[in-house]
Amino acid sequence: MALTILPEDGSRPILMISQLSDEEILEPGLSKLDREQLQFEAFSAAVPAYQGATATHGNDPPDLLVSQIDRTVGLEITQLSVSNLRSDVAHLSEISRILRDSVDVNGAEYAHLSGRTVRVAVHSIPTRREIPGLVREVAQVLLVDVGYMWEGVDLSGGFPDSIKEMKGLHKSVAGAPIVSVERAKDGEFDVRANLSGGLLVPIAEIEAAVIDLIATKDRPENDVLVISTGMPDYNGLTFPADVYLFEALREFELPGENAPQHLDEVYLHHWPSHDYRMLFGGARD
Repeated sequence: MALTILPEDGSRPILMISQLSDEEILEPGLSKLDREQLQFEAFSAAVPAYQGATATHGNDPPDLLVSQIDRTVGLEITQLSVSNLRSDVAHLSEISRILRDSVDVNGAEYAHLSGRTVRVAVHSIPTRREIPGLVREVAQVLLVDVGYMWEGVDLSGGFPDSIKEMKGLHKSVAGAPIVSVERAKDGEFDVRANLSGGLLVPIAEIEAAVIDLIATKDRPENDVLVISTGMPDYNGLTFPADVYLFEALREFELPGENAPQHLDEVYLHHWPSHDYRMLFGGARD
């Protein structure tokens, strides 16, 4: 989920991204060539001008040499990321994975968590060196059974006016609230670490990142640039929050002074969908 915040001082909007997580959709160990092929296959399926085109590896640059009916072009692929979005998500996911493994290994001590999801809301993204200590403290707190949110509360008639005791509230760790909620699937346990308040990303920063990528890839060897959001990383992980970067650029127009000198076409494409925008070259969509 993401919200667009309009600052009172009239400055550019800010994107507030919550639900920071990753999803493993492919086996770990993807190579650069694997990722380029995945991106090209999705891109060529989405963009009519490239449907049926074939690709071979280029000299880097370009990443690929793409053969169409009447021409061969050098196509460069790059990934859009801002505000350390993917690294922040990776740190939160690491907290979740280590905690999940700890509970699984010591199952008997955490039997009360069966069928529950534990949510940990950190106030800032911990460094990798801080994560093990944070996980140990949270694991210690989870040894105490505090029930789960709304346990024993009759909600059949709507929310009650008052509740004597709200269950599911664990002791906070380093200021991070920890809450247990009931899952739909019996017997399963899950844990989700998230950033309290969400990650704030200025729209201007997203646009500046696109302009910088175009300038960096604007080389004589490259004819076409595909800027990707949503691509899996080398570990086969995708980051659903990437879709908000794409959506934030729906109305973006590349300023004339930033037009490339060598690139003929620039596309923004959200993998693996058919959603794309032509940012430069030909008839803009």
